[in-house]
Amino acid sequence: EEGPSQIFLLPGAGGRAQQLTSTSGDDRWPTWSASGDKLLFHRIVERGTAIKMLDRQTGKVRNLVDESERPLQASVDPRAERVVYCSQTDDRKVLKILDIKTGARRVLPTGPGQACYPRWSPDGKRIAYVGKSDRRWEVSVISPDGADRQILTAGNAELHGMDGPIDWSPDSTRLLFQSDTDPFEARIYVVDVNTRKVEAVTDGNWFDEAPSWTADGKGLIFMST
Repeated sequence: EEGPSQIFLLPGAGGRAQQLTSTSGDDRWPTWSASGDKLLFHRIVERGTAIKMLDRQTGKVRNLVDESERPLQASVDPRAERVVYCSQTDDRKVLKILDIKTGARRVLPTGPGQACYPRWSPDGKRIAYVGKSDRRWEVSVISPDGADRQILTAGNAELHGMDGPIDWSPDSTRLLFQSDTDPFEARIYVVDVNTRKVEAVTDGNWFDEAPSWTADGKGLIFMST
């Protein structure tokens, strides 16, 4: 539309879109809470971005993280009580957990490298993210308390350029992610969190990215050239 970008809700079967936000700022990157009554999103403000939450019943928007933390991607836990988000410091990107009720926040111990694109698992037990260790980005998981950090794609030589959005399967057992294959080409892969088995789920001379599971776990939605 003319003017700032806004967030719309479109029925899965098609039809008329409903506009959910309307401000002078650009609203982007919407993410649902598990119950569907809260919507986490980013609003581009004068000096960067801020993380907001929309209550669908009241229509009120609450500010969760302001632009001083330079927040990027974020994800809300199943109870919509905590938010994990990527925050840019002077030398790297880190993951922080915000308690929505108290406002308390802490940095997740993801190691000395970069960490971004966090996604809270549907069962609330783990947080997936893309972290950079040594020379490349890797798909990893960590417990919300900072324990049991695991790099799921370590040692897989065919994977490259995995710094992009990821998503959990509804049963919290698998993760979708993108990986470069050739110049200007990428595929969508799935990794089993328990066995670390990696399989390609798209093929062809395209650039496939930003995958998301369907609600029943039988399909996926993604962007492609």
